[in-house]
Amino acid sequence: MLTIFIELAGMNALLASTVALAIAVMVNYSLQHRLTFRSKSKHVIAAPRFVALALCTLAANAVLFNSLLTVLPYLAAQITTLGAIFPINYYLNRTLTFRI
Repeated sequence: MLTIFIELAGMNALLASTVALAIAVMVNYSLQHRLTFRSKSKHVIAAPRFVALALCTLAANAVLFNSLLTVLPYLAAQITTLGAIFPINYYLNRTLTFRI
């Protein structure tokens, strides 16, 4: 999505990264609740936690991605950013959001 938003839609790289991640987050809640964590948490509990964590993830993505853009091409910056954020996000979702 990042490449499509930048190359075809002409979006600014930071905006494209944020929008692409926001779309991924919307899809990920259902997949993580049902498949990744096989959570029995009620949505009324898990969803607000997921949203709060997602907002923190979006902010961290924007800050780190924007910083890396000064020294890396946008694809390398995004891969590095996701590599840094994903393990933390996974751990927090496993331990706080979905509690398996």
